[in-house]
Amino acid sequence: VSVLYWFRHARMPPATYWTFNREWNDLTDAPALGTITATTTYSSADAEKGAVSTRVSSRDAPTARFAYNHCIFRSAVAVSPTYMPRPWVTAGPLKTGAETAFAASHYVGAGVSGDSGNLAVEWTLEHPTFAANVQAEPDRRGLPMSGTASVAACACADVGLRFKYDPLRSGLLDYALGARYALPGAGSRFLVAILDAKNRVSATFAGATEIAAGQHTMPLRYALNAGDNAASLGAAVGVTSPCGRDVKAVVSVRPEVDLKLSVTSPLSDAWKVAVSAAPLKYGTGKGFLGLQLIGQ
Repeated sequence: VSVLYWFRHARMPPATYWTFNREWNDLTDAPALGTITATTTYSSADAEKGAVSTRVSSRDAPTARFAYNHCIFRSAVAVSPTYMPRPWVTAGPLKTGAETAFAASHYVGAGVSGDSGNLAVEWTLEHPTFAANVQAEPDRRGLPMSGTASVAACACADVGLRFKYDPLRSGLLDYALGARYALPGAGSRFLVAILDAKNRVSATFAGATEIAAGQHTMPLRYALNAGDNAASLGAAVGVTSPCGRDVKAVVSVRPEVDLKLSVTSPLSDAWKVAVSAAPLKYGTGKGFLGLQLIGQ
């Protein structure tokens, strides 16, 4: 795959997972076509008392997700008429190695996986130099595990691994190796290379700069992606206006020509709306609108 992105719709991720293509993921992330999602969050003035958020989505099946944060504990539950409630509870950060070079934060989670519906446990390690995340979902056939690991090779480069492993079956089931290199010079520019278990190579060039807009400047992000030995080719760009409106465009030329647009605009201090569209797909059954109403 050209984009390795970890998403669990029925849980609250305990930490920021290391991903190979986080700039590309951010630019291509938009409301799913043909779905309507409403999200709102209530945060207490006292951070120790936590925050409560709800999310209702029409994708696949109507689903409601409720999340609650309090101190080091975070919990979430997804409810849908088509499957059993899927709760997830995370504890962290738990600190180890205080005031040493090995000082790290740990997160431990358990609950029902949003992908398979099986019971799952998870452990995440965060350190300024290295990080790791492992999730295990025991079942009748074995002990399948998946995870990521990364290490900073130097000040401008880091390398990472994504894997699937089952010690009770065939061992290593899948893997991908990735490297990120920060290019020198002005601005923020990265080169990302990924090699998967099928010897498919993916590469991404991503960057960020600012452009003038009258008396203001607007952040501009861009990315070029070639995935699966150039079987997929695409480009993405995103710009944020001084009024807070975020516009993204994603163009694909392989395996087919496609264009996806999304606009996120603030409605008030409390709400913003995001709209996405695939204008080249109208008439093919795939040209639907996506809509999100988001509480800030």
